Amino acid sequence: MLEFRNLSWIKDETWDLLKKYDVAYTIVDEPLLPPMVHLTTDFAYFRWHGKGEKIWFDYRYSKEELDSWVPKVQEVSKSVKKVIGFFNNHYHGYAPENCLYLLEKLGLLSESQKKAKDKSNFKQSQLSFFSN
Repeated sequence: MLEFRNLSWIKDETWDLLKKYDVAYTIVDEPLLPPMVHLTTDFAYFRWHGKGEKIWFDYRYSKEELDSWVPKVQEVSKSVKKVIGFFNNHYHGYAPENCLYLLEKLGLLSESQKKAKDKSNFKQSQLSFFSN
């Protein structure tokens, strides 16, 4: 699979070449490229970088942003054998939260993932919470 970082690659010749050599195009959500869906092999790879200012991937997606991806993932899943998704959200730990939300919206959340999602709703307490 290939992930481009420059608009010059976004053209018909690219999709033809990737299909010819059975290489997956990485469907990205990031500041440099539009979130285009192109299927070039028998699996799809989504990568959600985020849209952070200085560091793209230090980003927490809103529910509305993730909701907009649900129909795209569902549509793609009808045309390929496998769909793979990856959230790259840096050290703040937003990736699991974002991933579990998207899985839930897609109807794919397992019981163990549901428990993990429920636990993730608890926020870290501050010291002042424990004093009078």
